[in-house]
Amino acid sequence: MAERRAEAGVAASTDAEGLLGLLLEPCCPICTLSRQAALSYLDERLTRWRLSPAPTAAETGLAAGVLCSQHWRKLVMLEAQHGAGPRLSEVLLGEILEAADAPRPCPVCEVQQAAARHYLGVLSRLPTETLGLVLRQGEGFVCLRHLMALPTGPLKGWLLERVHTLTLDLPRFQQRYARHHGIEEDPQAALAALEGGGWLA
Repeated sequence: MAERRAEAGVAASTDAEGLLGLLLEPCCPICTLSRQAALSYLDERLTRWRLSPAPTAAETGLAAGVLCSQHWRKLVMLEAQHGAGPRLSEVLLGEILEAADAPRPCPVCEVQQAAARHYLGVLSRLPTETLGLVLRQGEGFVCLRHLMALPTGPLKGWLLERVHTLTLDLPRFQQRYARHHGIEEDPQAALAALEGGGWLA
């Protein structure tokens, strides 16, 4: 039991460090970390399926729902990275076409939403002094969607102020955002990424 509590403490510490590190960068740490969680979940399910001697979609935990288009593209991308082999995406597509059930939620979206709730909780429990220092040193922000999910208080006020400050020098922020996310430094491309990548989400 003590060992389990110690492991949970290490995980919480790592989560807090990850959040604080991303708040130094021009990105929304909640979006970034929840997307990473979704991608890790998909990769782990794909690896498990490919290592099975007689793989079925049910073994992955993905057959319980229909992947949304965004996570379907991620699955296909991961399959391409894994190289040749039986494709889980083809098996899932066959099952979807044969099923008569009504569409169900995307299981990867559910993982991503649960991760976002978790990291919002971690963020709201961080010491205010630490957060204030990191926000003064970095260019991180919390997107409007995740900002709305935070309870009213000093943290939400600081983050709202940060969003307002960033909009005062949007061209400079777009350049930093484009560099951080590997987008070519074109203001239009950066703006499109901001709209689709968590800034205004």
